[in-house]
Amino acid sequence: MSSNGSSKPLTLQRVPIALGIMRLPHRSVVPTWAEGGAIHSVTRTPTELSIIVEFQKIPEALHPQGPFATYRVKGTLEFALVGILARITTALAEAGVPAFAMSTFDTDYVLVPAPREDDALVAWAVAGIAIER
Repeated sequence: MSSNGSSKPLTLQRVPIALGIMRLPHRSVVPTWAEGGAIHSVTRTPTELSIIVEFQKIPEALHPQGPFATYRVKGTLEFALVGILARITTALAEAGVPAFAMSTFDTDYVLVPAPREDDALVAWAVAGIAIER
């Protein structure tokens, strides 16, 4: 694969978990509901504590963002690859679909608002991005 990631078809895999996103003040203690589950991410910066977790785990009173349909880039991505997220999110931007990206050591995840999932699927198909459900 070339360093721009374009010589091989790009495939996204549907993750069967609806995720939610929550922002808390940066000095907050990580809540117990934010831990565990199949997918969760807690990121602390000087300005916020950002939490991504299964939507139903977040207390409704906190007004979480979501639910989000979740997709992961198939395979393990080499660090030298460039443009993978750009290709995925450009297709969504051109269709007016909001996205939230989350990266791990191995791959990237893209979250789209659940009510806009069908629009995202169409946008990705037009862009030549394959989907495994």
